[in-house]
Amino acid sequence: LTDYASNDANAETNDATITEGYYRLMNCMYKTYMTNGADNALWGNVSVSDALAKAGTIVKVVAAGDNYKLLVQGLEVGQVSQSAHVGLVEDGVTFTITPTNNKFVFEAVGEGNYRCLHQDAGQKVVGWEAPAAASKWYVVPATTLDVNLNKAGDKTYATTYLPFDVTLPAD
Repeated sequence: LTDYASNDANAETNDATITEGYYRLMNCMYKTYMTNGADNALWGNVSVSDALAKAGTIVKVVAAGDNYKLLVQGLEVGQVSQSAHVGLVEDGVTFTITPTNNKFVFEAVGEGNYRCLHQDAGQKVVGWEAPAAASKWYVVPATTLDVNLNKAGDKTYATTYLPFDVTLPAD
């Protein structure tokens, strides 16, 4: 993950077509990860060091015809419009995903401008135009999630809720 944050020249080129799966989206301009907030809105305020331990940074990409749905913790990414904070809803919009070198643009399907996911200076994810640097994202496969262990006497345990299936390693 640090390759993407330190310098996009160090990031692996990933301009292939996105397939269905689980990813984390890092904003190319601010070098922070997109996550959901308590308000069911999208924010771009998770640091590289914290991203692996936040389930809200995991975006599930699902095919929807020729386009894609984006889900975060079981909810879909909703309406994208100019400077409006993008929320998570039960029935969201579909997106085209366009590669540009090792960056991607997520544009809501529809008419008009300002339909691209964009991180503003206040760390909100809003709608804006594609050419803007903050409308481009690194797409990092989400292959792990760190879950902290809690101590109870001489034992430890962990709990977490994930709105998708997981497989735990045997050891």
